[in-house]
Amino acid sequence: MPFIVGLSYAWGGADSVYVNAFGTIGMVSAMPLVFIQLLGAYAEIRREVVYKRLRQAFVEDNDCQVIHLSEEG
Repeated sequence: MPFIVGLSYAWGGADSVYVNAFGTIGMVSAMPLVFIQLLGAYAEIRREVVYKRLRQAFVEDNDCQVIHLSEEG
């Protein structure tokens, strides 16, 4: 992060540090939070895909049929 402050100072002067560097540092500081959220979204989507495939693997052709049993013994 000090590199970003120095780079902003070198490109734009002292006034540019307050405008450019602190916004960039804020964005870089927030990136781990954004990454963790995206990783969680990926895991949820992946889990749903796996569950959908597992559900399809257990469904048979005649699973929706109703079986009537007679009460005669």
